[in-house]
Amino acid sequence: MKHFILAICLLVSLAQVQAQREKKIDGFIMELKKVKVNPKPLQAVSYNLHASDSFKKVMVRLRVKSLTEKPETFDPNKFFAVDEVAKKRIRPSDARYNHILHEYLSFGFLAPSEVENPMVGYDPSIKDTFSDYFMEGYTDVEHKVNVGSLDEPEKSIIYFKTQPVKSNLIDVYFVVKKQVGQLKFYYGDTVLLDAKIK
Repeated sequence: MKHFILAICLLVSLAQVQAQREKKIDGFIMELKKVKVNPKPLQAVSYNLHASDSFKKVMVRLRVKSLTEKPETFDPNKFFAVDEVAKKRIRPSDARYNHILHEYLSFGFLAPSEVENPMVGYDPSIKDTFSDYFMEGYTDVEHKVNVGSLDEPEKSIIYFKTQPVKSNLIDVYFVVKKQVGQLKFYYGDTVLLDAKIK
């Protein structure tokens, strides 16, 4: 009987932990899978954003499932990280989702105005929702990248295309200074995780 009660308690505890890792947001269930820190600056690269030795790359992996169990439009621009110490709100440098045979594809990049770069599109019908979650007293950190050429560089903030998601792993990348030791990860108004990233 004692073993049965212990087994029930263990199952309840596991269910509570699972519930804490899963959140229902905007018609999706998001389950945190892992947070990974890569201190190597040469690998802290997204598109043509290259981090120096004073930066590190942080990856957050989630399983995202639509509540309808059908592909629904997913907006990766609602992801951001918050550094409470420095009072900064950080835009992701990249967002990818797993496709056929576990291949990860970028959501695709957009610029706020038309640019002559085949890797960056322009679609005013897709809103950059990062700005919808402004936090009073915090500075937004948005990495500008070269959307021009080496001969005629043109710096621009980039954001992401939306994609249909039914049940996909999604990796979100942030480039932060190496001394940053803790971040809160958000999707819109919802805190997904408060984690040490040393």
